[in-house]
Amino acid sequence: MFMKTLFLNSLRLIAMFATWIYLPVPNADAAPTVAQSSFSLAVGYGQYGNLLHQGEATPLYLLPRVSYYRQRFYLENLDLGFNLWQQQGFSLDLTSKQSFDALLLRQDPLQDALLRGLIKSKKVFIMPTNSRLDQMLTPERRHFSYLSGISLFYNLHNWQLSSALQQDISGVHHGLEWQQKARYLWQQGPLSLAITAEYRYLSSNYSNYYFGVTDKDTVAISARQPQLRLYQYLPGAQWLPAMRLETSYQLKDDTRLLLNWRREWLPTAYQHSLYFAKRQHDIWFAGVLWSW
Repeated sequence: MFMKTLFLNSLRLIAMFATWIYLPVPNADAAPTVAQSSFSLAVGYGQYGNLLHQGEATPLYLLPRVSYYRQRFYLENLDLGFNLWQQQGFSLDLTSKQSFDALLLRQDPLQDALLRGLIKSKKVFIMPTNSRLDQMLTPERRHFSYLSGISLFYNLHNWQLSSALQQDISGVHHGLEWQQKARYLWQQGPLSLAITAEYRYLSSNYSNYYFGVTDKDTVAISARQPQLRLYQYLPGAQWLPAMRLETSYQLKDDTRLLLNWRREWLPTAYQHSLYFAKRQHDIWFAGVLWSW
């Protein structure tokens, strides 16, 4: 249990950095011929929100970040990239990244969340004689997936626009994600402020795997008709909007204060999955960042 908790908390830390730390696109024309690496550590307090029924947010105290650059290749924590082409502010890269959507459904037992959702929905169910509602629920564990594809970046003064189309290459759900971002950075002396708006499109396979209730999540009502389940719901392809705010104040060359917040909105369709008590997922952190 301790190792499982440590593993999930580690992924939440990486997810925190992946969702709010700005990662500049390597300049292919000025890429280092000698390998360069850096390490950053933020110490402070924050929370990784929990959307499940009666779930509690996970506290965050330490946020690590590791990066590595060599010519056109770069690594940022669990994300990989290789620059294919760059010209006049445009950059086309092969990219891969860890999907963190499984974290939304692994913070508490899914059976408890689904049971509370079913009860709260006040739905009437036909069940076998002498069966309890909780005995009919067998939520399948959602596994982490890894995505790979192609990303297009465009930089203009204080703006960065990006569009990434990536497919599951881990064999978990075989779906794809299409993510668009627009980020604006303002700087005045040691103070910086950035705001990012983004949209994620999740294909049906991707969306149904993480946010649906499939035939593997409930017990068949009748042995003669195994296709009949207590409850099933497949939301299909969906769009998920999000926004992010980043503020920092430079104290020294390698030290800065930071305050960051990110919110993603789940589509209304996901409420019918009955796992979630709310649709707004927040991640925030305030602290001091040291870089080496």
